[in-house]
Amino acid sequence: MEDKTVNEYITDESGEIIIENLDEAIYKAEEFMPPDGYDLYTETKEISLEWGKSATRS
Repeated sequence: MEDKTVNEYITDESGEIIIENLDEAIYKAEEFMPPDGYDLYTETKEISLEWGKSATRS
């Protein structure tokens, strides 16, 4: 399996984001630039998507 960037997104003011219509796969989410006054979260989170289901990761 090849790692590749799908896209880069900016979260809303509560730190949440909704991304729709992704293919079934395992995705990695990384933080690159935290808001002013916050520390960078350095851990990568994995989100596993299955067709027809939603996934939430905090």
